[in-house]
Amino acid sequence: MPSGEQIKARLRSAILSGEIGPGTGLPKIRALAAEVGVNANTVAAAYRDLVREGLIATRKRGGTRVAPGPFLPNAGDLEVRKASDRLISTAQLYGWSGADVIRLVAGRWSTEPRPPGHGDAAAASIYDFLRNRDYDEG
Repeated sequence: MPSGEQIKARLRSAILSGEIGPGTGLPKIRALAAEVGVNANTVAAAYRDLVREGLIATRKRGGTRVAPGPFLPNAGDLEVRKASDRLISTAQLYGWSGADVIRLVAGRWSTEPRPPGHGDAAAASIYDFLRNRDYDEG
């Protein structure tokens, strides 16, 4: 497994297991890179991916910390996040806008007989919002 993937896997596991709790500060990129013997860009990329997953947050002059959560309760949620990241990357590669992607997903979703959550009011609201929204609005 490449070094960056190992770093992400170790941090992800520690965060999801509660070994590293919400709000805990993570090492600076250069410090962690020196500690594990990799290029700082490798650590920076791993941190960026974990930010996209919602597990960590970075702030200028505030450092990198474990996000407040709640964290993904199961592997299925993580798989959906990974799939959405792949969708976004592919769409960007081909010049699609965020509005184009949302329209695609909302259109595909609307063919489902009912939203996920099977009657869950919050899921139904999100479903209706996606289905009815004009994504070219500001």
